[in-house]
Amino acid sequence: MWVRDAATLRAYVKLLGLSERALAARAGVGHATLNHLLTGRRARCSHRTARAIEAALGCPPGVFFDAAPPADRTDPDATIQGSSGPRGMPDDGVLESGVAHA
Repeated sequence: MWVRDAATLRAYVKLLGLSERALAARAGVGHATLNHLLTGRRARCSHRTARAIEAALGCPPGVFFDAAPPADRTDPDATIQGSSGPRGMPDDGVLESGVAHA
């Protein structure tokens, strides 16, 4: 699974007031794994990890992770630093839910 946008994921975690360690524990994933996904050091993870993180955030599947890489990123080892807004969403700094993203 690919992270749609690390900055948006990070902003949502911050909005909820969760620490990385608390979210990692809630999702049952390693802190390092979560940190790497949030910072863009890693662009993808297992299906189980993606779904566990979204469930721990109270989100339906597919909000922050996608099975297919974005069209402009096909390298499986690529990071997502410098990416624009999530696919299918305007990069105006606000998601449809009204949550601002960086």
